[in-house]
Amino acid sequence: MKGGENLGIRSWFNQRFRKRSKQKLLGSSILSGQFVLADENILSSSDIYHYLLAISNMFACGKWEIEDENGKNIINHSALKSLNNPNGYLTPFEFKRLLVNVYLLQGEAFVIKAGSQLHIMKGITPEITDEGIKQFKYDGHTLYQNEVRQIKNMGLSSNSGHGLIDLARETLEGVMNAEKALTDKYKKGGLLAYLMKIDTHLSPKNAVQNQMIQAIQSQLEEIQDEGKTVIIPLPKGYSIEGFESPVQDDKILSYLNVYKPELAKFLGFDPDAYNALLKVDLEKAAIYLKAFVVDPIVQNVCEHLSALYFGADSGKRITLNIDIKKYLTMSQKITNAASLVRTMVYTPDDARVDVGAERLNIDESTKLYASKDLVGLDELADLNKSKMKEGESTG
Repeated sequence: MKGGENLGIRSWFNQRFRKRSKQKLLGSSILSGQFVLADENILSSSDIYHYLLAISNMFACGKWEIEDENGKNIINHSALKSLNNPNGYLTPFEFKRLLVNVYLLQGEAFVIKAGSQLHIMKGITPEITDEGIKQFKYDGHTLYQNEVRQIKNMGLSSNSGHGLIDLARETLEGVMNAEKALTDKYKKGGLLAYLMKIDTHLSPKNAVQNQMIQAIQSQLEEIQDEGKTVIIPLPKGYSIEGFESPVQDDKILSYLNVYKPELAKFLGFDPDAYNALLKVDLEKAAIYLKAFVVDPIVQNVCEHLSALYFGADSGKRITLNIDIKKYLTMSQKITNAASLVRTMVYTPDDARVDVGAERLNIDESTKLYASKDLVGLDELADLNKSKMKEGESTG
């Protein structure tokens, strides 16, 4: 990273707080290049990384757009330049992908607008004042919502989001406890307690009996190592039974097998259904992922960015357009394009662009066409009558 790449955010903090402490200033782990998700880094799970990659890539491939109060696109708006050039160290694709990764893993992402630049920051603490106003603390200083947005993956708290790291921590703690219970059990050879039976009455005054019991007890307590066998000679009238462990192995093993799919379901969809669709229909898989996971993230992010750029009272809003046609096969693209031309939705030139060809820009390619075999419902009865008459005349 070049020395001047962080100048924008540093200058903004220097002006905002009149401070020049470089270490304190770089409170963002993203800026300092040390983005480590603690010891609970669940990206080591290939399944979770697979789903996270699919979600963040789809989001990152989207195109920022600005809409006015009537929902019409505003071309060349100044906010688009900022969104498409967020800062000096991340490309637009990298920024969007990082934003989604932090959002899903940490449960929230703090986005700061410093002039025309956007930065994803760490080390910001959200607070709600007695007056119900949301504000943020950074290194002891106060930031307000016109400077920073906390984009939350909502759980049960209005002040913080819930991420995969939280779910992983909660789940893995249970898994670790379950694994420990199994390990401890089998280290003791499957016996956690013993019952010694004596055919005669126990008497505290019977020294020989007490000495015999203590000797047997001492040998039982020596069974510590897995696989160790101890032979205990017992006199007549003595017997030993092993109590079964209260730990239910089958339930624990089922729990250990289910925790990774549970992490995936946290993302908002059924991973098995998604994987099945990937094998047979890429378009349906993409639509499934977009509808159940990506679209809610898009709406949440766009609402926050709209407020950050335009304020809460503005009619303008930021949107992210995800072109689902990217996930079609060529045969599907041709079929869809042909249908759209036949129904006067596309011109032939529009269809050519969809399949990767250049526009012809001639009269025939820029007109709308309707197929002759497409009949309106109001004309259907007359068409059937004419067909019947044709049949009678030919018969």
